[in-house]
Amino acid sequence: LLIGGNNMRSLVLALLVAASLFAQQAQPKCNDIIGEWKWFVGPQLTISADHSFTNGENSGSWELTNASQRKYTLRWDVGGFVDEVILSTDGKKLTGSNNQKNNVSGERVGDCANK
Repeated sequence: LLIGGNNMRSLVLALLVAASLFAQQAQPKCNDIIGEWKWFVGPQLTISADHSFTNGENSGSWELTNASQRKYTLRWDVGGFVDEVILSTDGKKLTGSNNQKNNVSGERVGDCANK
């Protein structure tokens, strides 16, 4: 198969566009909690689309409890902790408290996509 001139340029351009679209889709969205978080205590927290999360030492499940307030509940498997957090409007911070009245927080690791 020979590809020459304009066909080669078209192929390269198409591959670059596809790679760019894939990179955008792989980037977490700023308007949801899914992604990597530098948690206030312990190892980095990974929050997944399947409503689970883990930091390698503990894990749990999460749910969106108030969409208009951007409020989420994280239920940890070990320790009985229940965190109520609000996602900042820029999608880069989680702040709130747990069922023991302690403050909890996280900062997003890396960038997020606005759309």
